[in-house]
Amino acid sequence: MLPVSGRGGPVSRKVSRIMATFKWIFALVLAYLLVYITVILLEKDMGLVEPVAVKVRITHQLESFFEPKRLPKKHFTPGSADLQGLVNSKMFKEQASKLEWIKKRLLSMKVSWEVAAITLFEASPELFESPKSILLFPGLLSEYSAYDFAKKAFQGGYLGELVQWSDLVAVLYMLGHEVVISTSVPHLRKQVAAVEIPFDVVMTDYIGLWGIRDADLFGYYKCRIRVLDSFGTEPLSNFRTKNFLPPDSDEQYANWNFEDTRQFWTLYPHSPDNSFLGFAMERPAVTYSGKRKNQAIIYGKEAYYIYGMESFLDTIGEYLEVHATFHGDVSKIPNHIVNHGVLTQPDLRHLLQSSKLFIGVGFPYEGPGAMEAIANGCVYIQPRFTTPISRSNHAFFRNKPTGRALSSQNPYLEQFVREPYVYTVDTKNETAVREIVRFILSMSNTSSYLPYEFTQKGMLERIGLYVLHQNFCDGENIAINKKATASSHFGDHSAQQAIDGVVTSETCYWSEPSVSSWWELDLGVDVAISKIRITNTFEWIVAKSWNVFIVPFEISLLNSFGKTVNSKTFKDER
Repeated sequence: MLPVSGRGGPVSRKVSRIMATFKWIFALVLAYLLVYITVILLEKDMGLVEPVAVKVRITHQLESFFEPKRLPKKHFTPGSADLQGLVNSKMFKEQASKLEWIKKRLLSMKVSWEVAAITLFEASPELFESPKSILLFPGLLSEYSAYDFAKKAFQGGYLGELVQWSDLVAVLYMLGHEVVISTSVPHLRKQVAAVEIPFDVVMTDYIGLWGIRDADLFGYYKCRIRVLDSFGTEPLSNFRTKNFLPPDSDEQYANWNFEDTRQFWTLYPHSPDNSFLGFAMERPAVTYSGKRKNQAIIYGKEAYYIYGMESFLDTIGEYLEVHATFHGDVSKIPNHIVNHGVLTQPDLRHLLQSSKLFIGVGFPYEGPGAMEAIANGCVYIQPRFTTPISRSNHAFFRNKPTGRALSSQNPYLEQFVREPYVYTVDTKNETAVREIVRFILSMSNTSSYLPYEFTQKGMLERIGLYVLHQNFCDGENIAINKKATASSHFGDHSAQQAIDGVVTSETCYWSEPSVSSWWELDLGVDVAISKIRITNTFEWIVAKSWNVFIVPFEISLLNSFGKTVNSKTFKDER
């Protein structure tokens, strides 16, 4: 038979068999080939051979079976991307209750987004000329979230993540991309089924990853997924390593095995390991016309945030009238604090523009509120943490997939914005607090300040470059959901689970205890193969305690007649 030629490597028809020791193969063979991957589990000290958990991934360098969706190039013209039209769309109406807060923010910033887009187009028109099809699945608004973000947003709930999602929608739409938003798994399935060609990019959050997995989309879209991740994810918490997972790492955040940790997009530029998504704030075109009052505003919407910070607030209260926007039980707040309850965005902006000081009390960490205050002309004062907090010493970060240590409530503002817009202080040092407050009061009205990366133009430019240039797909995973068979399987861990694209110990193939197990995958079509990836998902600590090892492992390529054309043996290096 004549071979089917291709750019990336051997022509292959069947990929498979895991026989004793997983065999790795780098074969350049021109013929109809069968990758015969076999697994042999050897006995340890003549004891019982325990089941082994494996994952197999096969990639190639040819064009995908499913060509990426190519939308026609277009020329951006002012007004062609109208946020009013987006929020009036059927998509928004069908999910009105979930998208209401996002809708309001989009409309409140509509004009400034349009101005920013026109300004950026004049400098970088190429960012607008290659539209892509992008699916957004905000897991925090889906049935997978235990906290009702959509409802609580209007009742004093957490807004940081919603700010990011809203601004991301605005950016992608203003850049001319085709934006599809889903807030439930049934709606998600419907949107995916409605397109003949897959989406170019899928954006979600850690909560949404579970929905994408359960919708059977994770495996195929894995390299195209971007995860909104407030605090960042370190490589150790993403990839399988010899140590498996960091201590106390939460299963929700760990072991997703993405191609690259730059697929995680963060709220602030924490680390080059991740991509910086950020958010956007408006610098008011017209600020408060009157003189700023001698008043300060507490950062936070829950009264319990200030517990333990009463002395700090009392000191500030000697110089300025202290205001708050707490909701819920406020019976224990000091009498000198003026509480406004939950304010609308215009009312909050007016309060910020008529005040001199914005007070951080230690929580929330690294939120957008302080940046908004600075943009509206307030000076921000925040606590310095005498002992930096991290997952090693603080419950809030204990299960987060990052080991970063925070030196203050917002380290970015402390390190990169600084005085005269940001003051970081030991709140227990009453003398230092008094000096800072007196100095702020001696200043004339402060001007607003906003770093370029947090302007709307800055965010448009950054995300435009990401979407245009970020590519983590080194070839499509052509093993996904093909036909897999095996000599045996342990419990519910069938042969098919090795190629569902989900790399966890719960969804993988396990063999029965045996010294001659094998696993086989039939791709069913002729393709060029450049790489085969096999991941052992058996936790290292558990495997060690059970004396389970994979030694050695071998992968073989066989042709359609069952003859071995190439094979290679590897050892378990753990």
